[in-house]
This record gives sequence, structure tokens and C-alpha cells, in this order.
Amino acid sequence: MVEWLAGNRIRGTSTERTTTSGFNQISAVQAGWKQVGKFTLGSSASEIDVSSIPDKQYYMVLTHIKDSGQEGVRYRFGSSGSIDTGGNYAFRRWDNGSSSSSHSTSSLYMTGDQADDDKFHVMYIANLSGKAKLTKHLYAERGDNLSAGNKPRASKGIGKWTETDPLDTIRVYGNQTGSYDSGSEVVVLGWDPDDTHTDNFWQELANVNLSGGANSNLSSGTISAKKYLWVQYYAQTSSSADIKFTFNNSTSGYCDMRQINDSSYTGKINQDNWEDEGGLSSNQGIFVNMFIINNANSAKLGIVNSVRDMGSSGTEPQTRHWVGKWTETTDQITEIDLTTSSGNLQSMSELRVWGADAV
Repeated sequence: MVEWLAGNRIRGTSTERTTTSGFNQISAVQAGWKQVGKFTLGSSASEIDVSSIPDKQYYMVLTHIKDSGQEGVRYRFGSSGSIDTGGNYAFRRWDNGSSSSSHSTSSLYMTGDQADDDKFHVMYIANLSGKAKLTKHLYAERGDNLSAGNKPRASKGIGKWTETDPLDTIRVYGNQTGSYDSGSEVVVLGWDPDDTHTDNFWQELANVNLSGGANSNLSSGTISAKKYLWVQYYAQTSSSADIKFTFNNSTSGYCDMRQINDSSYTGKINQDNWEDEGGLSSNQGIFVNMFIINNANSAKLGIVNSVRDMGSSGTEPQTRHWVGKWTETTDQITEIDLTTSSGNLQSMSELRVWGADAV
């Protein structure tokens, strides 16, 4: 909020003044997600530990696993530098639509054990002091092979660790018959309401809209190649249509697995795009939040949550969770384009992209 004083002088907090020149300069947007820990395997191993994590109220954990043999992904946490291997965890997960849960167990078991695969997780952790640690995760897995004829696997889950002290260590491990390959990585981001830093992990790569008028295409333009991408868009269409998006102007090598309103998962193979299908009616809005692992030499895996307007206040909104795979393995994503299956994207449509390379 801006307050006006006599003589049209503006009063506001330093976080509300975002210019880099003139009065009260700041060098960047303050206090976003900050990288607070990372470990990348230099050779194969059965586990990955990220230690000495500073106490933050919330964490976002990005996990990219390449495995040999048959390995799943499990999480353990620790405080005071010691990993808890006792029966102090509980979880509930939906793996390709199959629900399972456990309590008084020794880890958060978040994905199945698939052979020779790429896996990408995004996990949120509430790390409130004096409270049990609560987690929520989303997950995409390449599938049995790279081909777009082989659907990816989708999973989501929630978890609890009963320890009430702040965590300072996260372990990711498999506990099966194989190992994690070199290059597998766990990145931990932290956020706290008292933070004032300006070295944010996520850097804006694109912020585009159709304020100039409806159009059949909304493009990020050329963006910097980053290992991790965070994409959000809001869109409306001029007629009943699906929202489609492609990368680097490529129209081959896409497939997906999706769930609508917590129903069974269904998938599509050998597609020319990723498609948030289901017929978005004219002038109904859709909001999408997506994360992508964007390594040049690996399949691109995307994790997507969306909500659809579906009409008047007398109609419930629709939720979707889905994962996508793009089989490109020689280059990174450097352009994202939104189109519709019919009509145009309306003028209020907007696309934003952030990216980062963990260092």
C-alpha cells in the first residue's frame, strides 16, 4: 500500500520501493526463496545428504535423481546434525493414482522403485519450531524408457516428521537394489518472514501478457537456459478450447499423465505438445503452476497443478495434477509458447517464467 502525504510525497516501506536508482535504492527484490543447501553426487552413491541447513520457517526442496538398478526415493530428516532413523515418520501418497499410507515408520517413502530412470521432486516443508514438520510433495518420473510412447509416472504425497526442533539435515536415499548416479542432486531453498537478503534463487526470465489484445500465441520469447524452471500462467480463451504449450518451437516428443479432481490418472503418448485438455469454455480462466527439470542431456520433466474457473459461483472449480515428459536430450528449453486448440487467448492472459542454476 502507498500512502500520500502533503505535496504528493509518497511514504512506504523499503520492500515496497523496488527501483534500482533514485530515492532509497535497493539492488534486487528482497527476501525471496534463497538457496540454503545443496549436494550433487560426483560418483554413484546410495544416498544424498544436505547438511548444515540454516533454520528457516519454510523450505522448498528440488530433487533430481538419476538411478541405476531399481531405486525409489525416500526422505529422512535430522536435527543437531544427526539423521533420525527411528519410527517417527508418517505419510500418505498417491503413486500413479494408487493410494498408500504408513505411520510410525522410519522414513517418508514418496515414490515407487523403478529401474534406470530420471526422477524429479518438488517438496515443501513447514519447519515451525515446537511443531511437527509437515511436508507436501509433487513428483514426476520419466518412465521405463525415454520414448514419448512411454508415459511418465505421476505421484503426490504428504508427510509428517514428529520432531519439534528445527531440522538442519535432509537425506534422500533409495534402500533398494541399485544406486543414484553421478549428477543426482538435492537443492534446498529456504524462506523466512524475517529475511532481508536480495540473492534470490529464482530469477525472472520472462513476464509477458496480451494486454495489447487477443492473440493465438503467447510466447516467452528467448529465455536464458536454466537447470530449473518455474512457470506460471493465467489464460482465458475466446471459444471453448484446450491450452497447449510447446518448447523451442518443437512439435514432437511429448507425453503426459494427468489426474482431474482426484480421479484416476490417464495419459497420452506421442503428442506434439503438452496440453491442459478438457475444453476450457469461453471466457473461463485457468491458472497453472509448473516446475520443470531442464538438464540438456536428460528428458525434460514437468510437474503441473492447475485450477479452472468452470463458470459461475454455483459451479465448483476444477483441479488438475499432471506430469509431462519432453524427450529432447541435446538442448535446454529456451522458449515456451502457449496456444489454443480453437480461437484466441484473451487479452488478460499472462505468462511468467523464473529459472535458476543451483551453485
